[in-house]
Amino acid sequence: MERFITNIVHTLINNSAPSTLKVLLRRKSQISYKYCRTMFSNVGYFSSLSLTPLTFVLFISCMILLIPSTMKLGFGSLVPGVADMSKAVSSPAASFGLPTKPKLSQITFHIQEYSIPLSVSEPLYPLYDNNRNLVWVGDTAVDSSRILEFNLTSDRFIEHKLNGTSIVTVMAFDHDNKSQIWYVDPLLKHLGHYDPSANTTKLYNIPTRGTISRIAIDSKNNVWLTSPNSNEVLMFNTPAKNFTILHLPTKNAMPIGILFDKSTGIIWVAEGIGKLASIDPINNYKINEYPQPAKSNEYPLPTELFMSPVSDDKLYISDHDNKTVSIFNLVLKTFKTYPVFNPIALPFGMAMDNYGYLWVAEHTTNKIAVIDPETGSSREIEIPKVNPDIQFLTSDSGGNIWFAEQQGNALGVITHSLTRPS
Repeated sequence: MERFITNIVHTLINNSAPSTLKVLLRRKSQISYKYCRTMFSNVGYFSSLSLTPLTFVLFISCMILLIPSTMKLGFGSLVPGVADMSKAVSSPAASFGLPTKPKLSQITFHIQEYSIPLSVSEPLYPLYDNNRNLVWVGDTAVDSSRILEFNLTSDRFIEHKLNGTSIVTVMAFDHDNKSQIWYVDPLLKHLGHYDPSANTTKLYNIPTRGTISRIAIDSKNNVWLTSPNSNEVLMFNTPAKNFTILHLPTKNAMPIGILFDKSTGIIWVAEGIGKLASIDPINNYKINEYPQPAKSNEYPLPTELFMSPVSDDKLYISDHDNKTVSIFNLVLKTFKTYPVFNPIALPFGMAMDNYGYLWVAEHTTNKIAVIDPETGSSREIEIPKVNPDIQFLTSDSGGNIWFAEQQGNALGVITHSLTRPS
């Protein structure tokens, strides 16, 4: 039934639908819950349409598809016995605000810290390994030359030494082999590839005078890097073993965060100058830029990017200088900004739990914020250490939020359970 209706709608769309609806329906191979929801929640757009046969068919088609989607989301995504909510599986229902999602006030959060058993260590960027149930984190202590492995079952650290490496900042899994890790050493200007199973490291010289800030891997296993001070985005072709250097159109754009959109193949870049950029590798690396609205006496400084694993029509942007987080709607190309959750925080890395709540590292405080993307309401969770310097987050298969304390010599995790009514 879904395939039949989808074919009808695609035929109508290709022939006569407005361009906005074409974008909505071509973004995926079939109509899904989130796009029907976007289509009909956009009151300003929908009200401009007359009730033509095309509109009526689109409306009925979305409603038919919406009903079974809601039923599956509401009843098919829970695991038995979820009294310990940290064990709940990832559920698309969470990000659509169905009854299974509790309010932030109904959740109790718990923090556990794990000190790294080394005299000097500065962990920065945690990376969750779902295949092995591990958290990897690079060490930014100069000449430490290592990545640390933390086993979530045994709570033990294992040191992995890296040849020809001084420090490890950001990391990402190899697209073709999820057990292997790409990493950046900005001091020696190396892009590294580490295979933990064979304990081998391959190094590639990065051809830039700038300092590499972030990393992303696309579906062709190309490695993308940002260099803020040289205004460059670099792409490393892994089969050919060579780099392509792209210069952003805006002078001193300061590219920082970078993200690969797997549903479209687009590379998104947070420009510190106050813009969001898209790079289309398929269309000759065409670059589009989207200025982020500025408030009076306040100018945005986009820093990090995050996309929900269950809803790929929104891009979350942490705004360092405006002390908040914004959403960029990838279909409508519009920005929405959440209220400031802490006037002295510098929002940085982000992650999402199984309820669809967005977690944000505050960098300069000993707190981590959690935001309800639907309402903008937020809470802050205090970290026991006074100055942990938390910049990046990740989530595990249970929806727990992991963080690295660069100045606290530790990894930490936030778990959660439902608050019992008094």
